[in-house]
Amino acid sequence: MRLLWGNPPDLLDKSDPVLGSRYFRGITAERRVDNRRVPVVINAQGFHSPPVTPRQPGQRRLLFLGDSFTGATEVELASTFHQLAAANLSRQGPPTVAYSLGVSGFGTAQELLAWRQEGPRCDADTVILVIFVGNDIADNEQQLNGGRLPTFTVAADGALQALPFTPRWSKQTGFIRNSALYKWQKTVTNRAIQNALRAADALPRYEVYRAPSSPAWRHAWQVTTALLRALRDEVRQAGADLRVVLLPEEMQVNQVAWEALLTRYPKLRETTWDLGYPQRRLAAELARWQVPVLDVQGPFRTALAHQRLYNLEEPHLNPAGHRLLGHLIAQWLSAPTRPPAAHPAAHKETPPGVHQAAP
Repeated sequence: MRLLWGNPPDLLDKSDPVLGSRYFRGITAERRVDNRRVPVVINAQGFHSPPVTPRQPGQRRLLFLGDSFTGATEVELASTFHQLAAANLSRQGPPTVAYSLGVSGFGTAQELLAWRQEGPRCDADTVILVIFVGNDIADNEQQLNGGRLPTFTVAADGALQALPFTPRWSKQTGFIRNSALYKWQKTVTNRAIQNALRAADALPRYEVYRAPSSPAWRHAWQVTTALLRALRDEVRQAGADLRVVLLPEEMQVNQVAWEALLTRYPKLRETTWDLGYPQRRLAAELARWQVPVLDVQGPFRTALAHQRLYNLEEPHLNPAGHRLLGHLIAQWLSAPTRPPAAHPAAHKETPPGVHQAAP
């Protein structure tokens, strides 16, 4: 199998008892994405991020939370959007450093747990949660994530309650990451299962693109709301500011990709979809809590007319996508801020205080 298929590096350590997974601490590997060779260096805490260093006088510090889009092992560290944003801000003002606690597969629950476990030592002035709307909300509901992730529920009094969780790997089974046969069968099996589920319209993640109609999806949104509120409160208690970036799935900003999906799975045409729904709902919630939001759908849609922003072989941002997102975040962070005004419950328009990045 190593000769016929290769042996791509397995970067995820799925034995973490708190987060469920993180990258293997201190490893160096090489990925191949769209015929690019990508060196990957993971720090001693298990994140694709610079190591945390003592604060220097006059330094501005950013901390990014997110999933695989923020973990960003598809590009080398210096080319990730968070490092590019820090570099852009450093050219405009005080020296800025950015740390990332993003890991592939994280949902909002794991991002909150990562903040609790690792965030305070980063001593950040601004914490930026990057929400990938394609699956982050589904990841917060046990029925939708398959019980594979640390998950919370909401008690009658509105408090978050952690549900029982067991990591997928024990320390003793970590050897499997070196098995090319295991990785190959996992890739083939997962692809076959996903294709079968999508063909039967049973893959639930597309339900994020309409108002929830099932108990599982209503609970997913309820838990997501509680997790975001908890993160806001804890970040503010630590003396930092929370901001949120809403990152679109390619099919939200690329009509060709959306039509290709409908052609591949024609059963999806039987339902009315609202591809902007998750951004509007999240923006309205966050505006009510005085949390600044950056929605990048506009510039992504415009840029896609001239260049690719997502990889061909897998769904994450390519180097051009990271450059654009890094530029937009730096522009947003350097602009004067005003507290967002409260917004009514309707999700039909962009709430005040939500920054629609200009094309």
